[in-house]
Amino acid sequence: MKYVEVTNDNNILQISDKYQNMVLKKVIGFQMTQELTGFNQTGAYWVKYNNGRARGDWNVSVPITSDINSENLLYVVEFGTPVEYFNINEVYGTIKSWGKNGLVMSDDGGRRLEMHVMFKNTDHQYDGHKYVKIYVYTDNIQHKGNDGLEVMNSDGDVLFNSNYRYLQVKDIITKHYNEGDKEYAFPAYQYPSINKMAVAVLITAASAGNYAHTQHINIDGNSVYATYQKHGRGLTYSYIPEQSTVILVADVGNCSDIPVSYDNVI
Repeated sequence: MKYVEVTNDNNILQISDKYQNMVLKKVIGFQMTQELTGFNQTGAYWVKYNNGRARGDWNVSVPITSDINSENLLYVVEFGTPVEYFNINEVYGTIKSWGKNGLVMSDDGGRRLEMHVMFKNTDHQYDGHKYVKIYVYTDNIQHKGNDGLEVMNSDGDVLFNSNYRYLQVKDIITKHYNEGDKEYAFPAYQYPSINKMAVAVLITAASAGNYAHTQHINIDGNSVYATYQKHGRGLTYSYIPEQSTVILVADVGNCSDIPVSYDNVI
């Protein structure tokens, strides 16, 4: 059943029982980048090896306190400077030991968001907080505000509320790789019409073995492209069949006036 149809110069929005979208929960920023000093450190940090050398990447750890059973979260990242590689994942617990008894996990650290970034200018490992915002979206839409447009279904569930900022997806980049493929690079996708580009990397391709390859997603202005990195030595490969890459490209310009949160919690 169609409840509401809104038409403008660009498209048509139809709201019905099948309508699905995600709304902005919060915008996360960071006020500083500190040196990693111990396990379960939160906020933004850089890492120094025992020999005194910096590792080269910029890292984030943010505790997640929301109920995992009540909402699904999506993390879309905006970069203000070129990025050579990044990954972002939800994790739980930490490795307690890893040896002859196998992998032993502990609950230390709880549920959290972790991100690792390699900037093209590696000096930004010390000040990456100046260039990164994380837009957290949720599928849990509740009543909000006392005016505007709100659409509910027959059960009283909110399907749409105009007081939210909705996820604006501009493209989905998908790539498929057959078993035995050895390169995961692809040329740049350009998005000159996007006001403020942010991306969510949902899946990346990778191989394993003595001479593994990993895919690096590069962000440079309003372009997205991939390079690949070889690891290890030897001649053997172990490929996971049907490798894929899925990248969501969004315009977060509709969130420009939303205050950035620096509380380092989701």
